[in-house]
Amino acid sequence: MRSDDHFRKQAPGIDRRILEHATPEVMAVGERSEFTPGYKAPNNGVYIEVGAHPDSEDLHHPKRVYLHKGERFPETTNDDRKWRRIKTSHKH
Repeated sequence: MRSDDHFRKQAPGIDRRILEHATPEVMAVGERSEFTPGYKAPNNGVYIEVGAHPDSEDLHHPKRVYLHKGERFPETTNDDRKWRRIKTSHKH
């Protein structure tokens, strides 16, 4: 099933013109916690590479990047990794 078909079943009254221009970021329900390269950052912040498998949190020397809202995520070290926002302490 294509993602727009799934979305149409979830919201049957949605205008087809909206679906034609919808991106995965727009069609997602709820807030994502992991992002693939090329997606736009939802918020300003520091993002770190994580493994795709839940048990692979112990990566050696993962990449870290600071992105502004709307900037695209860069490529990861390998295709099995994703980006996740990390909390940073704010010192005023």
